[in-house]
Amino acid sequence: MIILNQGLYQMRMINSVPGWVANEGEGLLYSDGAGTRRLYFYIDTAWRYIEWTGSGSGLSMNWIHDADLDTKVDTEEASDEDYVRIDTGGTEALVVDSNQDVEVKAGSFFVPENEKIGFEGLAGDTHQKWNSSSLYWELYVQNTLRAQF
Repeated sequence: MIILNQGLYQMRMINSVPGWVANEGEGLLYSDGAGTRRLYFYIDTAWRYIEWTGSGSGLSMNWIHDADLDTKVDTEEASDEDYVRIDTGGTEALVVDSNQDVEVKAGSFFVPENEKIGFEGLAGDTHQKWNSSSLYWELYVQNTLRAQF
């Protein structure tokens, strides 16, 4: 049950996606009978939901998405992979792995000026950065400026 500012509200159980207009704040429990469960709530003139799958009593959600499912944050695309994947417009754009390494898969990668960009496999004292004052890319080795491009 959900407690609303209007008093006590009895939660209803459904087995099909709601398609009707509801009162603001109305909530529904959904189950497809095959392990997918959703908590629907009506807000801002549309049904929104939180989805979870699998067995057990705990809540385990592995993605956040927009209405047409083409933009999402996925935390379990494959079983126990421990990656965070971000899709925009149906294309995987960014992946963060369990070592916190970031891979840009689509589009451009922008770094704020004067911030460092490290090199894989090298110590943190080897990096490059854009110097907005000199308008050069700078390469640092052991924190010493070695080249400008």
